[in-house]
Amino acid sequence: MHPADDERNTQLSRQREERAERRARRQSFFANQPFTWRGLGVLSAGVIALLLAAFLGRRELLAIALFLIVVPLVSAITVRWGRGQLKLERTFAPHPVTAGETTRVSSQVRFPGPRGAAVVVEDHLPDSFGANPRFLASPQDASGFSYRVRPSQRGTHTVGPATALTVDVLGLARRRVKFGEVSALCVLPRTNLFDAESSSGAHFSSGLAPTARQSSPDMDDVMTREYREGDPLRRIHWPASARHGELMVRQEVFSVRHYVAIVVDAAASSYGLGTDQGEASSEATSLKTAPARALSVPRFGAEPGVTSELFDRTVELAATLVTDLHQQGVTVDVFEHTGRTLNEGSHSARGYISRMGPDSVQWCLSELGVTSTEVGHTAPELPVPDSQSLVVISGNPTREHAERLTTWLSHYRTVNIVLPRRGASAAVFENAGWTIHELNSAEARRS
Repeated sequence: MHPADDERNTQLSRQREERAERRARRQSFFANQPFTWRGLGVLSAGVIALLLAAFLGRRELLAIALFLIVVPLVSAITVRWGRGQLKLERTFAPHPVTAGETTRVSSQVRFPGPRGAAVVVEDHLPDSFGANPRFLASPQDASGFSYRVRPSQRGTHTVGPATALTVDVLGLARRRVKFGEVSALCVLPRTNLFDAESSSGAHFSSGLAPTARQSSPDMDDVMTREYREGDPLRRIHWPASARHGELMVRQEVFSVRHYVAIVVDAAASSYGLGTDQGEASSEATSLKTAPARALSVPRFGAEPGVTSELFDRTVELAATLVTDLHQQGVTVDVFEHTGRTLNEGSHSARGYISRMGPDSVQWCLSELGVTSTEVGHTAPELPVPDSQSLVVISGNPTREHAERLTTWLSHYRTVNIVLPRRGASAAVFENAGWTIHELNSAEARRS
């Protein structure tokens, strides 16, 4: 493009931004001023009548002018100080909600007294939820109002506060006031990635449970002990006795528990969001993918996390695996690539989440964002036995990051890694003896 065209486009863009800014200032002025259009008309008529009274010297015209000026002012004072504090009660059902599903928001406005005029209530929603709902509330109507939202982004969204527009009985003055506490709407990651269209994911999930059973420790060592005088002979475990060279007897029958550990690779460089833009760009170029667009993970009363479409899908895959494996009776431990556990931790709305099954993992995954921390030589060892099955879920890791991962987890016997597609780092994982599970292209495009 010619440089002159670039300059012209820049000027046009700047002019559009200036016009939009002036329009926003005008709208803000008229939205915040205390009089309605009727009140402004009455006030303007009073000012004109006052000027005419001064010019013509007519007392009756002066009285009319003062009346037209005083009435809107009294209405504004009445609206400003004439009503007590409004209160709002807000609930969600169901809560928490899974991303992509619908939840109902029910709100009830509490007035300071049984009498008063109706007010227009507007509940403030996050921008991604769409337009803010508006309802008419009055002291005589105690039914409240409700509406449905369908959040698509995981995280903890802030709903509220509400805004009430109160108008006096003559319709001359108005007041817009915020009231009610903000509420936290917790949105968990999707757990339905393995549907009928996702054949490779379904086979991968169903194949992890047998892998966990095969990788469990030898139960003969756990369920036997040395023979003691008085033990019945029928409890002698002959295979274990032959292996240990002494009589071994069976202990109480313990329930066999199967384990799988999942490592979620949350390194920013694995999703095209790292600080080393040159390396990330070259990797994306080799994969013929578009540059990653940074998104935000909302958190309640805290700075939002950073994510991308690919990392969101990584989190959803981890949540799906946890749910499916728990349904198969497998105990799942989930960790970040830094070694931090995701079975328990802090949450912006709930505080500290204790280890309580699959739901605790979903809550921790809901606010998980990428981090600039890479796997280093000082990364802590996972509290996972070497015989336990290990699953790593990653995006498009660079070769350097892949080498760090394989070095960190080199002592595990069975490691499966899930990648959206094979990249330059696939050879590093194959050389380390890892099993690569590549999701098909139809799944990679779906979000």
